[in-house]
Amino acid sequence: SLGNSLGSFTSYGLGRLGKASWLRVKEEDLLRWQAKIQKWGPFLGLWAWIPLIGDPITVALGLFRAPWRLSFVMITIGKVIRFVSILWLIRT
Repeated sequence: SLGNSLGSFTSYGLGRLGKASWLRVKEEDLLRWQAKIQKWGPFLGLWAWIPLIGDPITVALGLFRAPWRLSFVMITIGKVIRFVSILWLIRT
């Protein structure tokens, strides 16, 4: 979980260093993501464990300047819950 979380923190940091104008996405998609980040903020980090959408979530959290401490906590909680769930499923 720790290594997985560190990877997400790297994605967050890259988003934080980036600029929205660098992205090759439609402006409406960018505005939609910005609205989600403004509405849900760091709590979207709980979903960072999901394949294919987890990395874009963490990059968007950084890009739109979600509070980093709470983002890191939520990302880590999501990653731990995933691995605990997998272990629980294996043991049952």
